[in-house]
Amino acid sequence: MWLLSTSRADLHFFSDPSSVPEGYAILSHTWSQVPGLPEQSFQDTQAIIVRCNAEGSNPRDFVSPKIRECCVVAERDGYLWVWIDTCCINKESSTELSEAINSMFSWYVMSEVCYAYLDDVGSDDDLYSRHSQFRRSRWHTRGWTLQELLGPAFLVFMSKIGSRWGQDTNLLTAWQESPGFAKPQGDAGGGRGVLPPWVFNINMPTLYGEGRQAFYRLQVELSRQSSDTTLFAWGISHRSNHDNLPKESLKKIWAGLHGTTHHSRFLFAPSPSSFMKSDVYWTPGLSTNGVLQPYLASQWTTNDESVIGAHRKKTGPFGRIKLPTFKLTSQGMKCHFPVAEFAGITIMVLLAQTDDQHLGIILHPAESDEIQNPSQPLFYVTWAFKKDDSAYNIFRLVELGGDLYNLTFRGFPIDATWRDLYIHAGPRIQDRIDPAHLIIRLLPDRFPAPFRIPRWLVGSLASRQFVPSTSISKTDLGAAFEMRLKFSYLSERIWVKLGTCVHIPSDVGVVHWAWAISEDLRAPGAPWDRAHDCATEHVDDWGGAPPEGDTQSEQSAPPYEAHVNLVRAQWATYADNASSSESPPPLARHRHQRQLSTAGLVGFPSQISVPSAASPEPISPSQSPSFPVSQTEWRPTKDESTAMRRLAKRFGSLLGSRPKRRESNTSRGDSKTNGTGTGKGKSVDG
Repeated sequence: MWLLSTSRADLHFFSDPSSVPEGYAILSHTWSQVPGLPEQSFQDTQAIIVRCNAEGSNPRDFVSPKIRECCVVAERDGYLWVWIDTCCINKESSTELSEAINSMFSWYVMSEVCYAYLDDVGSDDDLYSRHSQFRRSRWHTRGWTLQELLGPAFLVFMSKIGSRWGQDTNLLTAWQESPGFAKPQGDAGGGRGVLPPWVFNINMPTLYGEGRQAFYRLQVELSRQSSDTTLFAWGISHRSNHDNLPKESLKKIWAGLHGTTHHSRFLFAPSPSSFMKSDVYWTPGLSTNGVLQPYLASQWTTNDESVIGAHRKKTGPFGRIKLPTFKLTSQGMKCHFPVAEFAGITIMVLLAQTDDQHLGIILHPAESDEIQNPSQPLFYVTWAFKKDDSAYNIFRLVELGGDLYNLTFRGFPIDATWRDLYIHAGPRIQDRIDPAHLIIRLLPDRFPAPFRIPRWLVGSLASRQFVPSTSISKTDLGAAFEMRLKFSYLSERIWVKLGTCVHIPSDVGVVHWAWAISEDLRAPGAPWDRAHDCATEHVDDWGGAPPEGDTQSEQSAPPYEAHVNLVRAQWATYADNASSSESPPPLARHRHQRQLSTAGLVGFPSQISVPSAASPEPISPSQSPSFPVSQTEWRPTKDESTAMRRLAKRFGSLLGSRPKRRESNTSRGDSKTNGTGTGKGKSVDG
């Protein structure tokens, strides 16, 4: 590793951090966002050193202010050496860069002190105020911040003018309450602030640009090196107070949960934020005093033998004493676990527990037409249970009671035995939700295109976790062509309908129409789908300004040209009430930030023009799925079909299959959950 001497800012190479005499200090900071003032690189620093050596001057006087002040502070504290990532890594060498990234956590661990420099926090900031600069600092949102907090034994926060705030442990509370604590933003590897792999004794190469796949790779590596089943214990739990909820049919689950927004159906979590339970423990790894009931022979006491029965010490609760095993294969995760069946529902016992409950995973079988080995049953995680006539809960975990030797589910005892089964571990290619894969799955742009969906729009909404879907629709009798564009995130939806009108004489030409509605703007009880309104929703009639009544535009609309077949959307920025000193609650802020605006060239009716609940015709039962269903009816042209067959022949299953149309015969409205088991406007238990 390269280190700077604190007295002169000279670069020196050390083969190992333990070989640095008297140790070294290290810097944690955010990189400059000022245009024209980039961070000083390794090459920049070397050039300054060469020039100063020739002139007989001190290089520390000519390096950037951040580097110079860091050297001064470290020297004042008695350290001879300091490491700063911007100038102590030769990024022109891919080998050196890779080694530095893989070694960085150990470098922070070996440091004597870490200076956390927050260049957007003043020295007079009230650190404990709810609106303090410290809590809102950009430093909290970095993906590298977590390992830089965990590694060093001694960390000192520094303000933008170099004053330090000491070692007040109450700063930890302020840090935990910062907006970036739960969801650090994209680091180099896309890990979103997860614990660094080195904490788990895992070496993982950093793949720049892989995004969410980094966390998936981490879970794969953990599954290879540990038998701890709490890796799968995330998501919402079915509890005893849910025992009276009727279950949904498999047909409804296949239609509703097998979409890109339902990643709870896989074993691996989509992000670190999915692990909301902090009191889940692996039963075989607990001490005698920690287990609810003993499992391994070493956990038994004399009292357990008298209460449970000494003979169970050899057989355990499932006939044999074994540890669960799991191995990733081409067919999914091959699992050997205790498994029970109850009323058509498969339950896999995790041998994991909370403080008072043993946990299992609810499974449902894959559809019969999914490619699988007939002798190897393939499953997905989760089951849906009806909450009322218009909502449902999705559960992936299940509480099985507090007695490992007498497990219960929905009020009835269950009997689990050791079995082999396969479970989908993570999203397949056709399940990926990064912007590029989302765009690939949309209806293809045609030429001449009735409508084109801008790539920037999909990318912008995808970055806010809204998943798009498109389909051809046939519900508007006044439409010659009709398509549906839907963006979904948890319980929020944006529904856009685009089409061409049949009521206009053919000599006039093609007349386009468009309308949109969001969860916030939809009248209570109103259906999502309806026919277009020729009086207000013909694109050519909108003119050069947003529709009348639009007061949410962030900018004035440019001149609008007739027959433009491009529809754009823009988000309104939430503005706090100037008369209130308190920020809105997180949920209100979350929803306002995603409220649809009609700025610019948006072809959407304003809030004033949203129809009332009684105005549109109700949707027929066959058009109103109880789960969010993608009803894609796109048919490729002859040339497209030929090209697809050639690709399929060459790459096989890597392409995935084209979505099939699914029919639903339920009479309920289109009910969307928030991904954690909550219907719209409903509270959720657990």
